[in-house]
Amino acid sequence: MILLSKEQPLSIIGIFLEDHDRIESMLSDFKKHKHEGSKKTYELFKDLSGALVRHFHQEEILYSTYKHKTGQIIAVLQTVREEHEIILKKLSKINDSLMKQNSDIDVSELFTLLQRHKNVEDRLLYPELDRVLTDKEREEVYWKIKVS
Repeated sequence: MILLSKEQPLSIIGIFLEDHDRIESMLSDFKKHKHEGSKKTYELFKDLSGALVRHFHQEEILYSTYKHKTGQIIAVLQTVREEHEIILKKLSKINDSLMKQNSDIDVSELFTLLQRHKNVEDRLLYPELDRVLTDKEREEVYWKIKVS
């Protein structure tokens, strides 16, 4: 079993909170440089966009594990998936603006949506997954997402 510390087993919330913090930091970096219109701006956005796509894919692995175990879908999951789609559309619009070399990019709506989305996952979704999945199942999820 993988341990985060000597006493604490691996948790879903621990894995994904760390990723949320990383994504939030990436968004902050992009916000700082979005008006530059430089190669760095586009690289920061590409990294942010890729991180979000990967994060959503990893969550799908997690959701399928839950469904396989319980035969059910978590009630809040439909909302979370809809938000994933909205976030991806916003990323596409930002990408379009960058490709047109438009430096007047407003990311406040994306930031607000990501904050709300993160809070729902952190308070409702991940704790439920930690409650239902065994230590062994959490470890299996961990390794699946690490190789995804």
